[in-house]
Amino acid sequence: MRFWVAVARNEGESDDRHKRTAPEDRIAYYTPRPQQSFTRIVDGNLNVQTSAAAPVQSLIESLDFIRDKHQWGVFFRRGFFQISETDFRKIEQAMALQAVV
Repeated sequence: MRFWVAVARNEGESDDRHKRTAPEDRIAYYTPRPQQSFTRIVDGNLNVQTSAAAPVQSLIESLDFIRDKHQWGVFFRRGFFQISETDFRKIEQAMALQAVV
């Protein structure tokens, strides 16, 4: 199982980024504007597992894939990238907490 971040695209826009994923993979979607939040988690088949808005600002310091905490937006410009399971679980936990509120 691998863990990914995908930057949300405009609705209706073609998205072939998922060709690299397996059905058991998990993908956390980041929505840049206006939310700047992780907004959903899907499996490799694109079935929604979690849907809640977890603001990235509250996670920046704890996410290892964001090496430069002052220029954190640069890391999302890649659009689709693999992250560690540890970082993924931090995102997943933040989203779960937002879903309860």
